[in-house]
Amino acid sequence: MPGESGGVDEDFERGALATSPENTALAEDKMFERRNRWTNAVPAFLIGIGFGTAVGMLLAPKSGAKTRRLISDAAQQGLDETVATAQRWARRASDAANQVRDQVDQVTENVKGAAEAGQRAYNEATHAGHENPYDPMNRRNS
Repeated sequence: MPGESGGVDEDFERGALATSPENTALAEDKMFERRNRWTNAVPAFLIGIGFGTAVGMLLAPKSGAKTRRLISDAAQQGLDETVATAQRWARRASDAANQVRDQVDQVTENVKGAAEAGQRAYNEATHAGHENPYDPMNRRNS
């Protein structure tokens, strides 16, 4: 039988309530209880909000204008500190970039000097005693 399985909700899910007037009445009662709980909760919630607001206004240490000014000042101070921190980081990044640039320039000069010294050493080693007769810089051809 429909009512024996465990409750109105289970019977409703299986479609048993559509066939029995007894189960239909139970289902309507169940829905009314759910609606009734909800309609009782909403006013209580609204009363709680009103009460909390009233207590907050009575116990607030400062007026609304003072509170807004404090919030504005705190926000401005936070913004100023953020800007100052960003400027410090920008200076540090710029200093670090300049140091890297100087080091790269120094290494580049060292590599150029080493390459030139290597080229001279190679030229001296390969041309030592073997002058090229076709070299326009060769003094013997003049």
